[in-house]
Amino acid sequence: MHKEFSETSKPVFNQDLEDDNYDEETLGESNFNEDADELYDDDLYDYRDRAANYDEGLHAFKGEFSGGIAKGKKDFQKGFVKGGKNQFGVDSLTDKFSNKLNLNNKSNLISTSANSSNQNYEKKTELTFENNECFTDYVDKLMSGENKKHTQNITDSYVNVLMIAEKPSIAKSIAEALGAGKYRAKTVGRGKTIINFEGFFGSAKAKFTVSSVMGHVYNSDFSREHNQWSAIDALDLYDVSIIKQDANPKTRIPEFISSLATGKDILCLWLDCDKEGENICFEVINNTYKYMNKKPYQQIYRAKFSSLTKQDLKVAFDNLREGPNKYESLSVDVRQVIDLKIGVSFTRFLTSSILPGLKDEEIKLLSYGPCQTPTLWFCVNRQKEIHGFIPKEYFRIYTDIEVKKIKKKIYYEKNFYDRKSTDDFLRKFINTKKASVLSVDVKVNQKTPPAGMNTVQMLRIASSYLKISPHHTMVIAERLYTMGYITYPRTETTKYAPSFDLRKALNDLSSHSVFGAKINAHILKDYQR
Repeated sequence: MHKEFSETSKPVFNQDLEDDNYDEETLGESNFNEDADELYDDDLYDYRDRAANYDEGLHAFKGEFSGGIAKGKKDFQKGFVKGGKNQFGVDSLTDKFSNKLNLNNKSNLISTSANSSNQNYEKKTELTFENNECFTDYVDKLMSGENKKHTQNITDSYVNVLMIAEKPSIAKSIAEALGAGKYRAKTVGRGKTIINFEGFFGSAKAKFTVSSVMGHVYNSDFSREHNQWSAIDALDLYDVSIIKQDANPKTRIPEFISSLATGKDILCLWLDCDKEGENICFEVINNTYKYMNKKPYQQIYRAKFSSLTKQDLKVAFDNLREGPNKYESLSVDVRQVIDLKIGVSFTRFLTSSILPGLKDEEIKLLSYGPCQTPTLWFCVNRQKEIHGFIPKEYFRIYTDIEVKKIKKKIYYEKNFYDRKSTDDFLRKFINTKKASVLSVDVKVNQKTPPAGMNTVQMLRIASSYLKISPHHTMVIAERLYTMGYITYPRTETTKYAPSFDLRKALNDLSSHSVFGAKINAHILKDYQR
């Protein structure tokens, strides 16, 4: 028998639309500005990453902020609680903020146009909301009075259909899937593309116009007055209005999609199928529906798809649904307000009360975020575990056996934590040459097939096995999704969509230089649909 030494492993740590040049040509790869996709990615990654991690991070944070930080100011404006010697009373402070953050209070939301000189758009519209009403409610009311009362039978023999995707490359994929190769594209500057083709919408002949936004159309923010720190107490930010403004002013997306909607009969929403996508649907509706022709039939449809393969896009088109999910969009509205008000108010509080005590001229701001700060808490605690880890020596005893010419190493079930006890145990068997089998236990193990990955599992596997950062992983996944190789990467489910064609995916992989032989020999051979 032998002894084996081991050590517990250490944990590892703008241009006016009227002035744009319309270059009409056959659609090609060069028509789609890659910079537009990058602009979309940078804008939307932050929204979706914060939404995905919000609950997990916020609960784990437990409202605690401690660790020997210098005292804050004795009196921080009004309403703030003075902390102890090395710990601020953040729990008490949070209670005060919670009372202020009452979503049932009357609040205002102001929508501002990127170019107030454009006469076709309102220079400034102030919207007052009661109770839980917010942007999604407002847009829902715009169409509920008319569109939801209409019959679903299209009475026109010819219709004009506008399709809006979430980014230019997805608009291209839709046109390729539905246009049967007969479509034309117009580039109108700053990554905006318009694609036209003809076909049928139900039984009616149709002219299709396909284009896209670039992520969220609007951002939520405070007014310029309230963004000045000296103008308002941080605590009072919970009572002030929130404005909606263009997310990318230079692209002028609201004006662009409004011009496309003029004279259209039907709007098809091809935004990504998650909560953020539902919210963007309502942003698109706000800038299109009022410019469309009013018809006695349903005019707003929602496409649901999990990948950008031609088959999935055709299935989605054949099974269009009635409008976006209002309640998923509302949840995004609420999260945006919470993120903004908690983030800004606590950032001002931390910067004004704690930063002066740090006496570090290089640090200008102590920022806080409902996801960012709990994530920092996780990192700090993990780092403490790593630095505080003390390796512990232990010994394992094993023997080499051979049964019917099969060699195997068998370990003793217990570990030893000192050399003396290990050596004493070994002496008992030092001259042993043979052993008897006293009992045999036979177990049948069933291994379930691997399920699809959700977003968190994908990020963990990429980090652990491929050493790729979460952000880089999402960039790669987004590219693979838009190229049609994988399903939508931001998902909480591990189930495949009913439209997913597994046999086709396997056939495509069967010719792969690395995986092809194994797929042909072990998977396709025994595959049963």
